[in-house]
Amino acid sequence: TMSKGRFREFYQCDFDIAGRFGRMIPDSEVVVVIAEILKKLDFGKFKIKVSHRKMLDGIFEVSGVPPEKFRAIGSAVDKLDKEEWSTVRQEMVDDKGLPGDVADKIWSMIQHKGKPNDILSAVKEQDDLKQNANAKIAIQDMEILFDYLNLNNDENEWLNDIVVFDLSLARGLDYYTGLILEAVVDEEKYGVGSIAGGGRYDELVGVFSSEQIPAIGASVGIERIFAIKMQQAEEHGNLRENYSQVLVSSVGKNMSKHRLKLLRELWDAGIPAEAMMDEAPNMKRQIEFALDKHIPFMVIIGEDEIKTNKVNIKTLATKVQHPLYRNELVEYLRDNMLIK
Repeated sequence: TMSKGRFREFYQCDFDIAGRFGRMIPDSEVVVVIAEILKKLDFGKFKIKVSHRKMLDGIFEVSGVPPEKFRAIGSAVDKLDKEEWSTVRQEMVDDKGLPGDVADKIWSMIQHKGKPNDILSAVKEQDDLKQNANAKIAIQDMEILFDYLNLNNDENEWLNDIVVFDLSLARGLDYYTGLILEAVVDEEKYGVGSIAGGGRYDELVGVFSSEQIPAIGASVGIERIFAIKMQQAEEHGNLRENYSQVLVSSVGKNMSKHRLKLLRELWDAGIPAEAMMDEAPNMKRQIEFALDKHIPFMVIIGEDEIKTNKVNIKTLATKVQHPLYRNELVEYLRDNMLIK
């Protein structure tokens, strides 16, 4: 049984920045791009959780995890967004052979999450982490990252409302080497888990190439976006079978060329429109077609309209029909479309 928001197959939209650039500059850009995408999608409030792979490695080192168990324990930590600590601890101890006191020390460090600068200050107060080589690099990287993100808003929106520094964030893939990130929306409301994620992978390209090229990237889950947008549409009562706002219709014979010409004019103007593919559909069928597909407007042409360079526009909800000059049509539709 698949849980809600989990997919055996899925599509994702990915973007990456590869090459040698200033420290944490590409990383900050990736975080900003993900945030801008989610803002445009209008999901309401969202969070971008960030951490650093070397921070997690540093926590494992100072906790006493053997190096050969880093990735196995990291995969267990990665389950904390779905499972209770008691379950994850049991996996670490019973299944992966980690001493209980080591697991408990890991938990004492990774359970911290919150505003970036607050968590960064808390990390700096831990003497064992401050002395660890991996943790030192992570602390420096995250300081630079937060400084760059803070440039995006004078009111510190990024560091107060959008970005969360979460030390339990692990991202299960082994190839991450630096910053890791994961974007989440209202889990209780939408139930789809993270909708975007990624991180820095400086050693992956070299596996497939003779040259090591540092890189960072992130991806957005398309199916999860669709799941959320459908739920939003259902909640607002505007779930539509299709996107079309206009059905280009005709009265009489030999009108298919005129319908198609008008249809292309609307497409060129960015108006979502369609027409029936029949050569001469009767008006009853065209009205039924528009109603079945929840198309709000019909633009009707016939021989008289072609002679006078006019169209008749019919609003299906009110059944009101009135003439317009053809050059007024696009402006009228833009002003009255349900989807802008």
